[in-house]
Amino acid sequence: MKVRFFLTILLPAILIACSSDDSNNSGNNEVVNPMTNSYGTLSSKLSRLDFIKSESSSGVNASAAPDLDADGNWDSNTDFPDQACSGGSCSMVSTKDYMGNEIDADSRRDNGSDISVVGRVQGAMRIMCAMGVALGNSSGYPENTGSEGESFEFTPALKAGMESQCDFADVNDLEDGTKMNIVIEDAETSTNYDKKATIDLSELNGGTQIYYFRASSSVVNVATAENYNHEGTDYTSRTVVFYDVTNDILKGEYVSGPQSGTSDYQGPSGEEPHMSFYRLYYDEGEDNGYILSARGQDQNDGPGTTFHQTMFVLAGKPNTTGGLFSLSLISNYLPTTSLYEGCVNASDGSMNQDGARCSDTSQSLSGGSVSGSFLEDFLDDYQGANYSTVSADTALEFSNETDVLTADPAGEL
Repeated sequence: MKVRFFLTILLPAILIACSSDDSNNSGNNEVVNPMTNSYGTLSSKLSRLDFIKSESSSGVNASAAPDLDADGNWDSNTDFPDQACSGGSCSMVSTKDYMGNEIDADSRRDNGSDISVVGRVQGAMRIMCAMGVALGNSSGYPENTGSEGESFEFTPALKAGMESQCDFADVNDLEDGTKMNIVIEDAETSTNYDKKATIDLSELNGGTQIYYFRASSSVVNVATAENYNHEGTDYTSRTVVFYDVTNDILKGEYVSGPQSGTSDYQGPSGEEPHMSFYRLYYDEGEDNGYILSARGQDQNDGPGTTFHQTMFVLAGKPNTTGGLFSLSLISNYLPTTSLYEGCVNASDGSMNQDGARCSDTSQSLSGGSVSGSFLEDFLDDYQGANYSTVSADTALEFSNETDVLTADPAGEL
């Protein structure tokens, strides 16, 4: 629900670095520090991961998606649940519409949460920006609170700053004067992060959220995890973002699913869980971008439902003139689990080569095949406990355009 989205995502982001001294946060004065600057920088990088440009060049849209299947299993079928719907009676959409949502940075569910990995990563970086705005000084980091934490208040002045600098357009939906407790401390080790924040949202129908972060002239790193209960099932979600400022390389992963479950877990009334994995990689200098995904969920049509899986690998040069991108897709929402592949013109989404991925050239990347990839292993071997926490040692296991397609997800055991 929208209210829960604000409480568990937006509110802690705003309050996380709030000082008891409000003097630095009055009015609409812009707060400039490494944390607010990081958001603008990374938003710019994420915006360049639009693999298909619409006629207005505003980004990916479903109408520009490729036709990978001449039999109608791409654009005229209605086999996929609409990701934009968060309720129990959602409409079914075509493969094209489904993929349009998955690769559109602006696609959101009706409860306000992001659908695509680009949106998820951008949401994590808004937290970084929020900390910087609330702190209101040039150090970029909040002061440690002690083990008992401190209570913070959401003020009109803070709303104005968050709305103007961090793109929280709906920030005014939150009530003035809302308070919560937060613990801020140094990260246990300094390998990847400098600070840690712990937020207890149990009094606001949420769970416990942990954030680790670093913002420097050479790197921007964020790791965040939340555990919560939804309709009787304990879920977890985790986002990890590493940006190498020096080499202009952005990496990220997002994982969600049952906290202690496996791929064959069944919740209340036989409901099968949803689980998701997303990975992105973008080398700005080479203009090489990758988005990988593995998703599994039921269709809310009763006990014993088959666990539906959808996996894809997208690779290309999203900001190269005349660029092409490769798409590899498998889903048992479709009539068969055949491998669908194509090479697509990035300018308008028209098919350049049907049935096979692009070749590696100055305008394209061949990417990789979903078939036999670690994406299938992720869904088969999912263990929720591996992704229910983050620590000062949390890192990403891939570093370049080769192992982005092969490395296992980062896990905390």
